[in-house]
Amino acid sequence: MRLGTMRFRQPEFAVQVVFSPDGKRLASIGGDENLRIWDVPSGELVVRTVSREMDGFELEALACSADGKLIAAERRSSMQLLDATTGAVVRNVGSGGYYCGVALSADGEVLAATPLSERVYAWSTSTGKRLLDVKAYGPNARPSLTLSPDGTRLWTFLRGGGARLWNLETGKEEEPAWSGMKDSVAGAFSDDSRRLALTDGQGAIRVYEADHEPVELGTLDGGVVTLVFLQDGDSLAAVGPSGVLARWSLASHTRQKDVALKRFLPLSKSGYAQVIAISRDGRYVARPGVAIQLWDAASGDVLSPVDGGTQQPVGLVLSPDEEYVATGNEDGTVQLWSLITGKCVGTYSVGDEYAYPVGFSATGEALIVNTLEGSIVMLRVPDLMLLRSIEDTDAQAIDLLDGGRMAVVGPVYDDGIALMDLRDGSVILRPEGQRSEGFGQVAVSPDQTLVASTWMVHDDKSHSDISIHSVQ
Repeated sequence: MRLGTMRFRQPEFAVQVVFSPDGKRLASIGGDENLRIWDVPSGELVVRTVSREMDGFELEALACSADGKLIAAERRSSMQLLDATTGAVVRNVGSGGYYCGVALSADGEVLAATPLSERVYAWSTSTGKRLLDVKAYGPNARPSLTLSPDGTRLWTFLRGGGARLWNLETGKEEEPAWSGMKDSVAGAFSDDSRRLALTDGQGAIRVYEADHEPVELGTLDGGVVTLVFLQDGDSLAAVGPSGVLARWSLASHTRQKDVALKRFLPLSKSGYAQVIAISRDGRYVARPGVAIQLWDAASGDVLSPVDGGTQQPVGLVLSPDEEYVATGNEDGTVQLWSLITGKCVGTYSVGDEYAYPVGFSATGEALIVNTLEGSIVMLRVPDLMLLRSIEDTDAQAIDLLDGGRMAVVGPVYDDGIALMDLRDGSVILRPEGQRSEGFGQVAVSPDQTLVASTWMVHDDKSHSDISIHSVQ
């Protein structure tokens, strides 16, 4: 059987998603250089454009025109305009670099992009003429950007602050009208280009409009990942790194009730590159990953399963009763899946490093997990609530015995393998005559009387040594 479903499932990690203006289609792009367009209600793939010039570089640039007819995407180291219905290339615009940000004007006539290099570009899509070509940042700055729908003004942002405003009619930089604008880290324009919403690194959101004083709407704790004016003309929506969706009424300047996106794995600051998308009709929120996650914006309910999390699994174990399977992921999350329903029933994060499920207790009531941060964690089944954590073991591998109450762990405290009581973390036995460097793996014999361990020996000819120890 399959855990989860095939809805919004990609063979490669999706690094960016964007909604069509009506919220009915979702486009994604990722490491295999293929653009995919999905039907949102069904989760089915309706268009896939195939790139045959693979170079292994993950693509991160994607935008949709206001009428939903065109998609701008970076593929094969160039910017392309694609038909949003068929995926066919309408025209190529710009080349010569990998782009981390792209924006399209409402009529599709202006395309702006920020490559991984120091420059910021803008083009006329009908003539191919460059409207902007400036060296704006240092190497690998990875700025984000927002373009006014009328195609006349471009804001570029750095995650640590340092916003800049560009006039695309003159091709020159302009001084922002209000102090504090340069501290912004993200922004969005209203459909009529008259209003601009900006947010700083602390999550404070302000709305600017010509001939009006700035309006401070409030602060989203933890900062803002995505900021969008909704199509109703009276709402501004934002998502924070912890999965809180907030909305404000622009008429009354009041904050509506927040919505917590369920089973949302929090983003670290480095994870902000995973752009969260909010549909302009305010109905959906989407997040890229191996399986694209989709939420109902009104309730926070998950509409597409969190299929394997946002990273590739690095390990799995089966429960003794064969009712569950636990997976560990590259992003430090552990997930428990029901083999009866195929759904995820529990999620736990051990940090930013890999999580390796080791095994279940004999009764199946606890799951033991090893982490690259040097901790052994015991989690309750099935909700994966933390039962116990043994810190700073520096264990590189574990095997269980005595029904999961004890474990052979290696190395422990940089001193070779040991038999550990998982109830309190105490070391019961440490075999004599063992190596303590270059550790590899451990394994317990079926009768639980012997332990085998491997060691990498680095000499003129690097090789592995295998040691056998009695645990009786």
